[in-house]
Amino acid sequence: MSGKNDPSIDLFQLLDFTTVVGIELAKKSARPVVEAQGNPQVSELFTGLLPLIEFVLLREGLQAYYGWDMETNFQQGIACLGAPMKAVEIPFEGTSLPGYYLEHDAQPRPVVLMIGGGDSFREDLFYVAGYPGWKRGYNVLMVDLPGQGKVPGRGLHYRVDMDTPIRAVLDWLQTHAAVMPQQIAIYRISGGGWHTAQAVANDPRIRAWIAATPNR
Repeated sequence: MSGKNDPSIDLFQLLDFTTVVGIELAKKSARPVVEAQGNPQVSELFTGLLPLIEFVLLREGLQAYYGWDMETNFQQGIACLGAPMKAVEIPFEGTSLPGYYLEHDAQPRPVVLMIGGGDSFREDLFYVAGYPGWKRGYNVLMVDLPGQGKVPGRGLHYRVDMDTPIRAVLDWLQTHAAVMPQQIAIYRISGGGWHTAQAVANDPRIRAWIAATPNR
């Protein structure tokens, strides 16, 4: 590949490049985690690359070949960062919605509920605003709704009433988290910004709404 302004570089070349990078990172994934111990900068870089690796290996069908497990690697990276993140499962329609929860302490605080777009994983949300929000004093819940992340493998796909799973997530928050009831915000990115409109219109528990939607 040559300079970034070279018109000969097309999408297919870029995808080939990300495939090579993703596979090489997957092969060596254990080493950066070990090296990240006590080094927040290395840990932050490594965990930030995980969604790229996951995307590449999913596309190439190579997860099993490399024994890749993004969740395990991601959680190891977060442990190196020292962020008090815990994996959670939110009951919903006979199965559950997976999420990650960042909480400072038992003191009730403002909470940000983060939900991604059509091709996102909850791991992506950690760097979009989850970790930055937590560092600024918020408790943050990042969750995959039906159709997102690994939830389709549980039989839950995108649906018309996306406010229904969001309501279940809010119920979980009120029961299991240190929440200030009058200070719950929902932050959704990409196409997901449209889905949250239903929840904001129908659930008064949401007091602030940030929707970064595509311009289409």
